[in-house]
Amino acid sequence: MNIYDFFNSPDVAEYCHSIGYTFNAAEAAVMVNLSRKHSLKKKHAAYRAIIAKYPDMELPKGTNHPYYKSFHKALEKYIAIEERLLEIFLAPEDGAVYRVYFNDDTGENYDYDHFFTTYNKALKYARNKIRREDEYNNEHPGNYSSTTQSMSIRKAYPDKGYRRAARCARVSRGGKISHLYWNYSSFISKKSFWELEGLLDMYIGIPVPFKEGDLVEVADGGSDSFGSGIIRVIDWLYTESENHSERLYRADLFYMSADSHFLSDGKIVNDYGYFCLDFQYPRRELKGEQRIMKYLSLYEQGEIDLDDLLKLQEYIWADTEAGRVKKHCHTNQIFNDKEKPNLQKIPLPWDEGQDGKCDIARYIKLHKEDEICICALMTISRYLSLDKIRREMLDEKLLRIIGEEEELR
Repeated sequence: MNIYDFFNSPDVAEYCHSIGYTFNAAEAAVMVNLSRKHSLKKKHAAYRAIIAKYPDMELPKGTNHPYYKSFHKALEKYIAIEERLLEIFLAPEDGAVYRVYFNDDTGENYDYDHFFTTYNKALKYARNKIRREDEYNNEHPGNYSSTTQSMSIRKAYPDKGYRRAARCARVSRGGKISHLYWNYSSFISKKSFWELEGLLDMYIGIPVPFKEGDLVEVADGGSDSFGSGIIRVIDWLYTESENHSERLYRADLFYMSADSHFLSDGKIVNDYGYFCLDFQYPRRELKGEQRIMKYLSLYEQGEIDLDDLLKLQEYIWADTEAGRVKKHCHTNQIFNDKEKPNLQKIPLPWDEGQDGKCDIARYIKLHKEDEICICALMTISRYLSLDKIRREMLDEKLLRIIGEEEELR
């Protein structure tokens, strides 16, 4: 078994490998548990490989589990319970129904209209919905449509309440159960249940390559992880240098976390305590307003000053919005009006070779002469205002910071 195959973040895996970090049995088991890429069946096989190949160890008492003299024995019990809970979860039962919950880039969406008598029927419905969603997004690349990043299937007992058995499984887009959320069942004592449920939510201090000010995103590229695709700048990294009381306060796995800034609805906002073992460095070129995050990172690392950052932000906002106006006008009816053929001959401010040469007075005159409608005039005015802002923001210093990748569009 290669422990690095179970890492969600390729950058954390590469870093640990490069420094020759040695994992103990508990750390290896936690990293297997966290994997979003592997099914429960493969995880259980990996746990058994850990028991066979990694030395046994004592496990100190943690926030979510008691002291264990033998971690191997505790993990064996954990596997046996989870395999039994999985059987209960998958088995059809009278009075039980399955429901699907989809996680997309807007949050968790409940599917209130569909109930299924078996897990396989619920999974088939969910995968068909994702397939149709993907087909629509491929056929309409210019239209916004939310994309399912992960889903959960929940087993409920409407007549007996919802707290029975293992009532929820996290399922990948490919249909694999990667996590089972435990719920109490009568085959196990309550004491054993509560002691073992949090076994693999223990504190670990895995080294990470990230530092404050780094530009990161959540690994998996949007396939199975909620929050992926969002570019973040690390503001505060909780590392193993934090004191013991702080670790206990933050409750084990939350200790391996980072506060960060990200862009939401045109605003830079804070996010507290995101799990940093899932971070990776961005794999894609930042476009549009996301470019702001790149310069926020440079500011946090002391590469540019505050005045530069604020000017770059204004430039990027204006540049992004001007790009939207330009894209919209290529297909907008008001600029393709067959009743105004002269409009096709009028140079527009976003046409090639017209940058900085157009004056709004010219288009006001054309409107008064009934050559362009009021909608076209207002759109042109908006573009010219944005163009003026982005030009005023750029001086020689900022042009050097931006470089060729940020040429005016």
